Amino acid sequence: MTGRTPGRSAVDSNPEMIFVRPATFHDTLALGLLIQEALPLSPSSVLNEGTVLQEAFLTGSEVLEGAMVGTEDLLIAEVDEEVAGLVLVKPKELVRSRHVARLQLVVHPEAPGQEVRVALLRAALERSAERALIKVVMDVAQPDRELQSLVEQDELWWTERLRRGAVYWNGARIDVTTWACWVKGPPGSGETHAPGRS
Repeated sequence: MTGRTPGRSAVDSNPEMIFVRPATFHDTLALGLLIQEALPLSPSSVLNEGTVLQEAFLTGSEVLEGAMVGTEDLLIAEVDEEVAGLVLVKPKELVRSRHVARLQLVVHPEAPGQEVRVALLRAALERSAERALIKVVMDVAQPDRELQSLVEQDELWWTERLRRGAVYWNGARIDVTTWACWVKGPPGSGETHAPGRS
């Protein structure tokens, strides 16, 4: 995995703890390395694939920019003090749908994938609740079996729509399913979900 120290990789696959926190400018290079190494293996990612061809620092800067100057939140997961994954919480821009945020997950291929994904999703739901968002949505591409399995097994998530052949990945058109989750229960229900999986 990529970390704050350039060149450090292949950490222990049995981490003692996963720590999720907001990204800062100090994470720029580590984020760039994470994206360059993970994006080609992340069919559900809508991050610009052209960024993989850039220098790692520029890639990290591009991703951080929206979170630092815009309305997005960028959270990173650390395993053994190395950046193992990220989740982008991006509220929709139209006034009528500003209560909804789109989530984007990227996890390093050497990270303990499901544990990192669970930690990032939990943190994203907590952050969404703090921002008074009502619903989050996330696109999951057909080949992304780990992410698909995670949302299928979580009772808080449901399928909102299926788009056939929506994404071009690895030389073929693939299906994408949009999954949704109430941050605090359906509007008017008064119900508050505990963020993440139980």
